[in-house]
Amino acid sequence: MADEPFRYHFKHLAGRRQKTFLAIAEEIIPADDSGPGGGTIATAALADWAIARLDPSLQKLLMVFLTVWEYLGLLFGGKPFTRLSSEARQRQMRWFERSPIPALRTGFFGLRAMALMGFYCREDVWPSIGYEGPLLFDRPFPDPEIRALQKGKVGVAP
Repeated sequence: MADEPFRYHFKHLAGRRQKTFLAIAEEIIPADDSGPGGGTIATAALADWAIARLDPSLQKLLMVFLTVWEYLGLLFGGKPFTRLSSEARQRQMRWFERSPIPALRTGFFGLRAMALMGFYCREDVWPSIGYEGPLLFDRPFPDPEIRALQKGKVGVAP
């Protein structure tokens, strides 16, 4: 029972938006010999959990931004973002990061923060970055769902 993944029901990062988020997270935190990259269901689940706690108007803006991000890939390689080469994805990401349009820059840094938070909160990632865990590890969490997600073994609930 302990090895079974926690079944998480995605509330926001589902379908195409999940695929776009996973592609973005994998570009931000690529997999290497020391561990997984950011483009995993476990990372997306933690980000989704955090998004669910945002103000509903911010949730909506973030979901619209993910859709815009996906289809702006057409300008950077003739395909949606999830079908671009890594080089074209990086070019698009640099454009968002340096965009003269504040809302696009803000959206980029918001998604980047969600990907980084979702990745570095995972216990299965900690050894690869030399983090031994919190000093007060056995403190209760106010939300048991985040504790289950943090363990890194996550499956998708039907």
